[in-house]
Parts: sequence; C-alpha cells; structure tokens
Amino acid sequence: MTTLLAGLSVSVPPAAAEADKATPTPWSVGYDTANASGTRWYENGYLTGQGNLQNTGSGCFTLWGFYTVDFSYYYVKHATQCGPGSAPVSIQQDASMLTSARLMICRGTEDVSDCGPKVRIDR
Repeated sequence: MTTLLAGLSVSVPPAAAEADKATPTPWSVGYDTANASGTRWYENGYLTGQGNLQNTGSGCFTLWGFYTVDFSYYYVKHATQCGPGSAPVSIQQDASMLTSARLMICRGTEDVSDCGPKVRIDR
C-alpha cells in the first residue's frame, strides 16, 4: 500500500498493515452506573469485538454502536443490562464501507437520548 502526503510517498507492506488491524485493541466506555470494556480487531473484512457491559445501579443501560458511512450513520444495540450485573458484548460490523465506529452507553433500552460520551474504536 502506498500513501501520498504532500508529495511524500510512504510504502507499507500489505501484510504488515493487515497484521496491525488484526491485533486486538482494548476499548472502554462508561456512563453513570454502567461501564463496558473489551477488545476489538479486524477479521475477514469485519470490525469485530468482544467485551462486557456492567451495571452497578438499578436502572437499565444499553451499549450502542454509532457507525458512519460517508455522510450517513446508523446505530446498533450491542448489549443491555437492567439492574446490577453484566451482559456480554459482541460486535461485528462490515468494515468495508465504515468511515468511523464509536461506542457509547445510554440510559434505557430503546433510544439514544440520554448517553455518555462516544469512544472511537475503529483506529
């Protein structure tokens, strides 16, 4: 792969670039009494991840993925935990068209109106 930056050409062997993407990278995000953490990696053209959503309070919290493709976006519900406990997180999104990928925790189970900060996971 060759990248041009202001007249400078930098070559990265394709195998090395793919190996970097395949390396598991940790992520974590929190909001109020909930937090989630895990790892993500790229595999067979997919952004893939695993982790856990934990809640120490009495309410419901949901881990949402916020994915952009060029100038459009969509949300994916990855896990929900109501009351104290934990829920497994599984992520698998087609990475071929993704511009960016972020995770956030929101209060409740149905919408993204009351959420904590987004954490970018695609880099």
